[in-house]
Amino acid sequence: TNKKIIMAKKAKSKGKSKGKGKEKQPDIPAEWVGKSVEELNALIEGLESQLNDSRQSRNKAQVEHGSIQSYYDVTKEQIRELDMKIEKKNLEIENTEEDNATELRVYEQKANFIKYCHDNKLKNVFDDNDQKV
Repeated sequence: TNKKIIMAKKAKSKGKSKGKGKEKQPDIPAEWVGKSVEELNALIEGLESQLNDSRQSRNKAQVEHGSIQSYYDVTKEQIRELDMKIEKKNLEIENTEEDNATELRVYEQKANFIKYCHDNKLKNVFDDNDQKV
């Protein structure tokens, strides 16, 4: 039951082999052709200066991006915390309103009961006076 899988060998490519033979010459900009060594050195210094300026500008942009991102993250977290505080306060207000409404109903019931008792006593007093007269 042990079968071996035999794979076919890869065919060799007949094209150019990698890394062998002539290397391709880099394209030389037309502005460099025919320049003296001093002129090319001056051009190199100018290009190196541009490269350094570009690197400094890129680094400055990265630092600014980092600080802006950090500020954004901190602000986003503060907004989230404030939203939570607002939600908590809204819940407290809602609970307080419910408690006040309940308390108001209790006082209205007490006031109605006191009025009922008072009306009953007045009725009894008038009934007693009518019986005496």
